[in-house]
Amino acid sequence: MPIGINRDIVGNLHVGVSVDSQAAARFKAFTNSEIAFAARGDIQASTLPVSVWPTLAPLLKQPGVTPETRIDGNEYIALTQGLAPEGTPGSPVALILQSRTERLRFLRTLHTMLGATAVLAVLAATLLSYLIARSVTRPLGAIVATMREMTATGDLTRRIPVPADALWQDEDARVLGTTFNAMTDSIQRFQREVTQRERLLSLGRLSTVVAHEIRNPLMIIKGALRMLRRDNVTPEQVQRATHDIDEEIARLNQIVSEVLDFARPIKFELGSADLNSLAADAVRAAVTDSGKQAVKLKLDPKIPTLITDAQRLRQVLVNVLGNAIQAVEARAPGGEEPDSAIRLETARLDSHRVAITVRDHGTGIAPENLSRVFDPYFTTRRTGTGIGLAISRNIVEGLGGRITVASQPQRGTEVRIELPLHSTAA
Repeated sequence: MPIGINRDIVGNLHVGVSVDSQAAARFKAFTNSEIAFAARGDIQASTLPVSVWPTLAPLLKQPGVTPETRIDGNEYIALTQGLAPEGTPGSPVALILQSRTERLRFLRTLHTMLGATAVLAVLAATLLSYLIARSVTRPLGAIVATMREMTATGDLTRRIPVPADALWQDEDARVLGTTFNAMTDSIQRFQREVTQRERLLSLGRLSTVVAHEIRNPLMIIKGALRMLRRDNVTPEQVQRATHDIDEEIARLNQIVSEVLDFARPIKFELGSADLNSLAADAVRAAVTDSGKQAVKLKLDPKIPTLITDAQRLRQVLVNVLGNAIQAVEARAPGGEEPDSAIRLETARLDSHRVAITVRDHGTGIAPENLSRVFDPYFTTRRTGTGIGLAISRNIVEGLGGRITVASQPQRGTEVRIELPLHSTAA
């Protein structure tokens, strides 16, 4: 810049800055780019190594932006910018180089991170969806399985296990399971009430049968008393008459006891019981009464302790075994039945139920009589009262179980009793 005094030029003032490597480094930190300064066509300072300066020389002759430039294996975008007014000879030039390689490397890293994040997000979403779906489908699966069991067995009192504090338990499924169990409890109460009403109605229908059963012993007693009133009665006739009276009184007492057992609600005394030991004890009692050793046991050792009324259940088993023994003896009177003529088996069905099965190879039951075996006072035997199975069914159903009978004439009968591990009878 010229300096003058009173319009006279006395000299020129030159102002500038140092464009050495330190200045280039400051510019690099500010612009995040490689910087080079050149004057008179030669690089004077640069943030790049001196070995690549000859590569920068052609860029000094290309003012403006050069989109693709490779220097020492890296790709740059170059901007050549003059530092003095255009046309000034030997004016300094600034060369700004921004690395595309670093930008591309950053983009690749960013893409990799975004891809990994997307994969993790998909995995997390899949896991979360699985847990949510399982919290819904698992309870629904239990409900469906229970309903299938109800359809297969006809037992409408099955319950669905509802965990109290299960993790990831769907609230709607929990409410559905609880409501389903409440419904089955209501059905069970209704069935018990219906069973009680049926027993009471059966008493009305059985009035004529009971009257007939009582009339026969009374007629025998009346005949015995008439004979005792005669003057010429012998001691032998007195003894026979008193024996008949005593026998018929015992028969009348048995009829009354059975009617009462069938009519009134059964009071259960629940407690712990070993089913296998109970079954073995019932077999010993039934065999002792019959005088035969014809019952073979097959007991499941995996059955846990039951909560039930042991005495009532023993009564049922003794009654069922007694019927089986009589059926086998009726098929081969006076003969020896085979060792496998009667079998008693116990088995665990699932986590909630057990089964007791009594099979015999006796006379069997005719198809037209099979549907009446649980009817009070129905019997095909001359000496039978016909109320034992009716009372047995009341006991089994009162303990929350079910009893079924399958039979074929001259091939045998199977009585199956299913019981819960924990009876809830009141």
